[in-house]
Amino acid sequence: EIRNELANFAKSQNLDRVLLFEYSNGTSNIVGLPFLYVTVSSEVIRPTISPVAQHYQRLSTGLISEFLEKFESKGFDFIEDLESVKDECPMIYYFLKPCGARSVLFYSVYGVDKQIGFILAMSTDDKIINKKESLPQLARSAQKISALMNLDKLNENLK
Repeated sequence: EIRNELANFAKSQNLDRVLLFEYSNGTSNIVGLPFLYVTVSSEVIRPTISPVAQHYQRLSTGLISEFLEKFESKGFDFIEDLESVKDECPMIYYFLKPCGARSVLFYSVYGVDKQIGFILAMSTDDKIINKKESLPQLARSAQKISALMNLDKLNENLK
């Protein structure tokens, strides 16, 4: 159902790629603090686009921590043209450039009491995402996905 929601959003907005990233804790460092990772758990792509989810598995959030702090405070972020952030936010640029991103929209996915991941929507050619049209639709999709993810976790706990 989550993949279907991502696919419906991608199709309705004519996007090339939509990724669902989930946070997870990994092993601890030498002082006992957990490392936090982000992993793509679902990817929807236009038929002519190559998948990239395998490149975004268990990535340390420390690589993009500055961006995540800013992004998490708003709940979303929009980069109209990835080239425009090459100097001001190089880690995001180098995080997204290999998958051909041109225009990107991030939106938080929440659990019961905290952010549990985010959705990344992108165009990969000369198209620019229409923020005014796409943001409300992505917010609705993120709400549905959040509910589905929390339901799955609740069902696992009941077993």
